[in-house]
Amino acid sequence: MRRPFFCGAVLFALGIWLGDLLRHGRVPGPGAGMCAGWSPSPGIGALIILAMAALSCLAGTVTVIVPRFCFTRLPERAFGVTVLLLGLLAYEVASLRLDLWDRILPDGERITIRGVITGEPRVSGGYAQAPLRLEDGARVLLRWRPAGGAVGNGAKTGPREGWRWEGPRYGDVAVVRGRIVRPRPSLNPGEFNMRAYLARQGITRVVYLGDSAGPGVFQRVGRSGSLFVSMLSRLRDRLISAASAGLDRFQADILSMLLFGKAGSGSPVAGPEVESFSTIGVQHVFSVSGLHVTLVAAVTSSLCQYLRRGAVARAAIVALACTGYSVMSGGTPSSLRAAIMAIMACGPRGDPLNSLGLSALFLLVRNPYLLFDIGFQLSFATTYAIIFMVPLLTGLSQASCDPSGARNRGRSILIHMAATSLAAQAGSAPLVALYFGTVSPLAVVANLAIVPLVEAAVMTAMVSGFLGIVAPGLNLPINLGNSFILQGAIKVSSLLASLPGAQINVSVPAVAVAVYYWAFFILGPAHGHLAMFRVRRRAMATLALIISVVVAASFTARRLLDPPLRVVFAAVGQGDSILVIAPDGKTMLIDGGSGGGGDSWDAGDRVVVPLLRRYGIRTVDVVVLTHPHEDHVGGLVSVMRKVGARYVLDPGLPHPSQQYREFLELVEAGGAKYIRARRGTSIRLGRSASVTVLHPPPEVSPANGIYPAASLNDSSLVLRLEHGNVSFLFAGDIEAAGECLLLQGTLKKATVLKVAHHGSASSTSPAFIEAVDPKYSVISVGSNPFGHPSPGTIHRLERVGSKVFRTDLDGAVIMESDGRKIRVSAPRLKVGGMDETYSLSPSRRREGRRIPPMD
Repeated sequence: MRRPFFCGAVLFALGIWLGDLLRHGRVPGPGAGMCAGWSPSPGIGALIILAMAALSCLAGTVTVIVPRFCFTRLPERAFGVTVLLLGLLAYEVASLRLDLWDRILPDGERITIRGVITGEPRVSGGYAQAPLRLEDGARVLLRWRPAGGAVGNGAKTGPREGWRWEGPRYGDVAVVRGRIVRPRPSLNPGEFNMRAYLARQGITRVVYLGDSAGPGVFQRVGRSGSLFVSMLSRLRDRLISAASAGLDRFQADILSMLLFGKAGSGSPVAGPEVESFSTIGVQHVFSVSGLHVTLVAAVTSSLCQYLRRGAVARAAIVALACTGYSVMSGGTPSSLRAAIMAIMACGPRGDPLNSLGLSALFLLVRNPYLLFDIGFQLSFATTYAIIFMVPLLTGLSQASCDPSGARNRGRSILIHMAATSLAAQAGSAPLVALYFGTVSPLAVVANLAIVPLVEAAVMTAMVSGFLGIVAPGLNLPINLGNSFILQGAIKVSSLLASLPGAQINVSVPAVAVAVYYWAFFILGPAHGHLAMFRVRRRAMATLALIISVVVAASFTARRLLDPPLRVVFAAVGQGDSILVIAPDGKTMLIDGGSGGGGDSWDAGDRVVVPLLRRYGIRTVDVVVLTHPHEDHVGGLVSVMRKVGARYVLDPGLPHPSQQYREFLELVEAGGAKYIRARRGTSIRLGRSASVTVLHPPPEVSPANGIYPAASLNDSSLVLRLEHGNVSFLFAGDIEAAGECLLLQGTLKKATVLKVAHHGSASSTSPAFIEAVDPKYSVISVGSNPFGHPSPGTIHRLERVGSKVFRTDLDGAVIMESDGRKIRVSAPRLKVGGMDETYSLSPSRRREGRRIPPMD
């Protein structure tokens, strides 16, 4: 059997895929259950059609791959079926274990538990966090804010000590008291799914040490864990300390991320310089992968050869070095994959495809959920592309080149680097577009410019680190030289990121990505061997591709020919944010939720910007700020900084908040046209949708005494959106006084009402509801101490027959309309959608469990 590990990995992964399909009743192609691939579920018929297409593609894949790479005899076929069933069984066992702990562990309570920290603490969203394994085997994520707000107590103490972490560490046995909650799921298109991310690590709960309900307790009572891992952790800390001696904190953290995938200070590294790496598609240099492990293996092998070690000893030392480096880097899927492939390459007949299969089997047997992890998918898709495309591209490029001579050898090296970069982008770009909604056209060029600098910085840091441990002080001149290399990489990255078109926002359907990879995996192994296959096999593979393309086209044809108006009421917690996409693509964003002052949760960065990218919005046509309270303007700061707008509508009322001032500064800096909106201001969103400002009247201003300066709610912009026979009324945060002014005018009925002020008792009076008479009402609300939404408000809406949706219970509420009907979908609804004749009991929804607060 040729390449048994590759065949076994494909079949084992297929078993996991089928297990997920059987368990959840959905097709989990690329992106299923992932952080950014959420989209409203299609109907059952569409699922069946897509499943048939996927099975057709699978048949084509097996037809092409199996005769060349795999088994030809009956026992081997039986072995293949067994491996597939083992994959399905492994997925079911992992799912049952998670279900068990999810049922047993409490939710929303303060508890006292005992366990051992099984991983290195990391920082996310202002919290330090580390996995904690309880005595009964369950795993939770421990999160805390260190005293003084300095995560990791990052004080520079000298070249040998670096930044010392004084909080909980790997191997600590501790008694912990805190509040235990379920992780937040993905409630919006494009939002990172923390619940799914932690579930893939076997974690179903988060324990907070200290919150508004009371302080937490962390009492260290002993030590446990692997001595080998502890020794490697101390070695890593000393290497980071020696390699970063004499550097400023920013460069030291960048170097630590390049070496081990985490900042040496324990705090996340942010800023435009770091974001530029992501913009141009070279963010992979900050995650330990084949680039890093190859350098470790090459340096170790060269050292063994210099010391005249035998082949067996050299292979053992390289294997130990690669394994240790992977452990020091956190044992991520990409680092473990690279380590296994490097170890197998030391053998006499190392086959890269077989090594890739072995590493995939090793990881999936340990954790079947890794199949749906974006890091796992990117790592293996990229490596697979490099294995098959680099020989093809270099062969085509060098067919007419004489490899002899220094000039041609240099050309060959350059061609190989370009081919590797192009192949890596071919393997990873569709997944990046699916999950993050971006494409980096400069990625190939950027990799050619940045990767050599990164390799030089990593090699120099390794030499400096070991030299600093053996002979402290001698490494300082080396670090000074490395500082110039780091500065060069950062400047080149920033320069490329500043070029027009360095990053493009796109909207890529999951079906399109699935079709791409099915074709990729069919044609990849078949390249160079098509002549050996019979016409019948090629015809079956072609037929599978045709079926996939037809199915993908059927999913998108209706929207391309007759696109609907789409209105997304985003779930941003206690705040408002509404995205409107007109049929011809014009966009309007109303408010942006709360901002990220200090360590607070930034709805703009975490929800709104990913939402815009999910729909392929490069620049918002119109941004509307209803009023400058923090839960409306805060998230718009991130939107204006990362996406921008052409027009900005604002009531123009003075407010002293820092976030409002920053918002106005970004509006001016970005060149958006600023409009002080009042009643009568109107906007055309393309050919078929129009927006009219109904409130406030021209004379309204807190400064002239009509409203108290302390009350901006009644000065909110109130908008009416019309599309055919369907209309939306966005009521901002108006209360009784604002409603009275609207009722004095010509307030018309509306199909959908965005309920004012998060459903508070001071808004949405009976007279206002009677005048609007909404068929659907949406309350944008989150966890809050104000009692929003008021039961009285909900009762008044239900009494007139309005169907009530709440973003804290239903997640993002997405409404699509052709001007006659409205289709509603939301993550928490049991159905994929409904029209005007659909009957849904709001009271049953209210009995549901409240979504956990923002982390």
